[in-house]
Amino acid sequence: MLYSGNADGSDMHFQIGSRGRYVTFLPWQGFNQDHYNFEVGDGCLAALLRGQSDDGEKYLKFTPEAVKESTKKFMRRNAHQVIGDRIKGWPQVSFVLCCATPCKDKIVEGGTGHAVRIATHLKIPVLNIRVPGWEARLSLLVSQLVGRTANFKASLK
Repeated sequence: MLYSGNADGSDMHFQIGSRGRYVTFLPWQGFNQDHYNFEVGDGCLAALLRGQSDDGEKYLKFTPEAVKESTKKFMRRNAHQVIGDRIKGWPQVSFVLCCATPCKDKIVEGGTGHAVRIATHLKIPVLNIRVPGWEARLSLLVSQLVGRTANFKASLK
């Protein structure tokens, strides 16, 4: 299941590639929905409005202090793309896959950088498809996740 922010660029392409198996975390009602014409609640698509989330709030520590409230809404949304939503029972992600230009002193900038900083803090693997070798890392990671799932299912029997 893909967690997306419904933003232009990578979010949109990842959503298309997920074949409808994604959840969008929106900073406010209607964000980019008219642009992409998604129907909220249709099939696997679920919209989650998290402009004022307490869970997202605690991850604002990875954001510069002097930002506008609208920027904070985006940053709370970015946090939920990593941590999920415990109220709805959606778990944190197993890994973060992004497409962003790497920086010298940071992994990436902007909202993607915020999500990456949160994932790094939580020890969640981050794969940037603009960094050589990501395919091999993704293959290994997926193999490990499939193995964990099989072991978990076997333990239930």
